[in-house]
Amino acid sequence: MLKIEKLNVHFGDFHALKDVSLEIKDGEFFTLLGPSGCGKTTTLRSITGFIKPSSGKITIDGRDITDIPVEKRNIGMVFQSYALFPTMTVYQNIAFSLTVQKKNKVEIDKIVHESAQKVDLTEEQLVKNVSELSGGQQQRVAIARALASNPPILCLDEPLSNLDAKLRVQLRRELKELQKKLGITMVYVTHDQEEALTLSDTICVFRKGYVDQVGAPNEIYNKSRTEYTNNFIGDVNRLSTEMVEAINRSAAGNGRLDAGKNNYIRLEKVHIGRSGSQYFTAEAVVQSIEYYGMYIKYYLRVENSIIKVIEKNDDVEVYHVGDIVTICIRPQDILAFTPEVEENTKKNGR
Repeated sequence: MLKIEKLNVHFGDFHALKDVSLEIKDGEFFTLLGPSGCGKTTTLRSITGFIKPSSGKITIDGRDITDIPVEKRNIGMVFQSYALFPTMTVYQNIAFSLTVQKKNKVEIDKIVHESAQKVDLTEEQLVKNVSELSGGQQQRVAIARALASNPPILCLDEPLSNLDAKLRVQLRRELKELQKKLGITMVYVTHDQEEALTLSDTICVFRKGYVDQVGAPNEIYNKSRTEYTNNFIGDVNRLSTEMVEAINRSAAGNGRLDAGKNNYIRLEKVHIGRSGSQYFTAEAVVQSIEYYGMYIKYYLRVENSIIKVIEKNDDVEVYHVGDIVTICIRPQDILAFTPEVEENTKKNGR
């Protein structure tokens, strides 16, 4: 187990990490998620040893590695830019750290071929210069090089961010399959919510140097414990006080909501044209439409509020600007947060 206890990092007067505590299980795909400057990469670089914490402790299976140099931690690292040697061959890049460790040629050759095979690099690609490869192939080389030392933990700093959208989807699936096959612990940094949700066993959402929430993707998305995480992950509607009061007056709402809190509902939890006693219903006018192929996003005006709704694009019924529709909301799908509590949230843990 990788354990981080009360980690603090300062860059001059800037307090980058503030009492960060995390537990990452063996064989877990653990993602550090958040916007730029939130502390996720600083945490990753503290784990690998590229940044020395101001205070706190990092242990692996009880062994304190906080002050151990990078080269003695045996933690693999894949950088955002891959950090490959462009004038070297793929073989030489993978073998680089092994050569520095003065391993013999037979052992190096064996490890290089095994590492290349793990990421589906061919014999033909091994003799090519890295500069001849595509972005996706270079990413595979970077992962193979990191795996060559057989590390128990592999850290990846936004490794897919430089790739086009379709290739990112393909490679994140391959990355997850590789992690499962090897049983390795992966600590992954990204600002991409979709990446985090599809890849992770556990997600840690960072906020201004603090851990805001840690949990499984489903928990983070559907049961956000903080207003910040709720707003950061996916897309939400914030319900007006007037709408909350209207829901409370309905048979479905029956006064269960607190209009003094900030009330939210996710787009896919709002429906058009459904019926049933469990729903609050209201008349709405289609204001604008966004077409995404698999689904359509509607912006609906309900009195003085705009409500966003996602409908599956099944060609059964498509609405147009100006159409009058009925929105349907289940009160139990609404998440409520107390603003004062959220402003001061500094929690760590699951």
